[in-house]
Amino acid sequence: MKLLKMKRGKNILNVYRLYLKAFPKSERKPFPFILLRQWKGTTEVLVIKNNNGDFLGMAISVIHSNLVLLAYFAISDNQRGEGIGSKAFQMLKERYKEKKFFLEIENTGVSEAPNINQRIKRKDFYLKNGMIELPFIIDFFGTEMEIMINNLPLTFNEYHSIYKKEFGNYISRKVKFVKYKK
Repeated sequence: MKLLKMKRGKNILNVYRLYLKAFPKSERKPFPFILLRQWKGTTEVLVIKNNNGDFLGMAISVIHSNLVLLAYFAISDNQRGEGIGSKAFQMLKERYKEKKFFLEIENTGVSEAPNINQRIKRKDFYLKNGMIELPFIIDFFGTEMEIMINNLPLTFNEYHSIYKKEFGNYISRKVKFVKYKK
């Protein structure tokens, strides 16, 4: 399996289709914005392929200083359940091992959420793959989120700095500290 920086052609179409399918509209940034950020060097759009060159999935990471936010990670539906997600995720952790590598997931402490089982399954996947929970909840555009990281400490201010630096004031004001976990 390989992680490759996305370039022109078929890879863009594969990534774009999976991006639209895997993430709700409310969580998606405009795709041209992501491509512009990659061109500027602050975002990596990675294609996950097998050794035959077949498309398996994608990862989109925002990079600022020693911080890496895994903004989007998805494996194609027909490739799930074969351990590809775990292998690809381990490759991402290795790629960013010298940095504070973190991600956001919907809060699993909201038992009445309609997708609570999916939230718990997603969290279990990341815990199984070596991520640890940070002790706070954030509000991301009105949705409570948990932050998970690769064993390095991360404060809310550090976490928030990636939004201030890479997305500007309008976006960063929509990302707020809510509370510490009990």
